[in-house]
Amino acid sequence: MLAQPHPDDVSQAFIDRVTAIAYADQHAAHGNFRNWARLTAHTHTALERTGRTHVDQDVLRWTFSRLSSGN
Repeated sequence: MLAQPHPDDVSQAFIDRVTAIAYADQHAAHGNFRNWARLTAHTHTALERTGRTHVDQDVLRWTFSRLSSGN
């Protein structure tokens, strides 16, 4: 079990990242390493194409569309 950070030490950016990871796992990866590898590759492409610097739900939705289309 991971140590839980003190609530005062948790930034909104950290919370956003954890939320994005949980969202990605629930909607696409399902705890499967192979799915995570595909999701990561497509997410990297999405960041490059959009010029964004971080993953959010918009980027993940684009990634999910790529995964469902088989590209």
